[in-house]
Amino acid sequence: MPGTKVLFNFCESDLIDKLLRCQAEAERKNKSSVAEKIILDSFLPKNKSMRDIIKHCFIHDEPLEHILVAVFNHSNCHSPINHDLIPLIQFAIKCLLLDGDRIDIAENISKCISQYELLLESIETNYKERNEKWLLIQLDLDKHLLSDLKEDPSKVRLSELYQLILDNWQLLKGIPTTYEYISTIVTLHDWSNCNTCDNYIELLKIIRNISIEG
Repeated sequence: MPGTKVLFNFCESDLIDKLLRCQAEAERKNKSSVAEKIILDSFLPKNKSMRDIIKHCFIHDEPLEHILVAVFNHSNCHSPINHDLIPLIQFAIKCLLLDGDRIDIAENISKCISQYELLLESIETNYKERNEKWLLIQLDLDKHLLSDLKEDPSKVRLSELYQLILDNWQLLKGIPTTYEYISTIVTLHDWSNCNTCDNYIELLKIIRNISIEG
């Protein structure tokens, strides 16, 4: 809560106090500001834009899906993230597999379908140019999934929608629609059972690892 002071009872309080005093003297700052920076730096990414996103989301108690959408949308517009979002996608899939791996919210299905179609077109064009016949066979399976998504979304597992990106990441990572599509998939699931402290901390670690300073 705003204005609430948090008091810590450290086992190594004397050592921590001496370390903070030493660091504060070296930086010409007070101990509180040094301690605050150390704590925040241990949780938040170095990249300023990503740091601001995480700070905003945590201050306002945003659910996991809002953090994921914000990160994916930001990656679509800018390049402060190391453009390796696979660990983040794998995190989303892990949460889904523990929570039913189903489409709960149909509101954005039509958007997901149009984005999926655009990405499939890009993939198919690339495969044909490279004459990758065995990949075109896999593409037929992806097209079948698209048909299911149009006709009966309840047949589709969300992890299958993410798999299109994982299988074609090197090709799709430079296409803006990719990030819009991933964000849309996030909105198709009810994440309320996933909003645990364990998942929040794991997500923070992943974002820290894939973010670059800037």
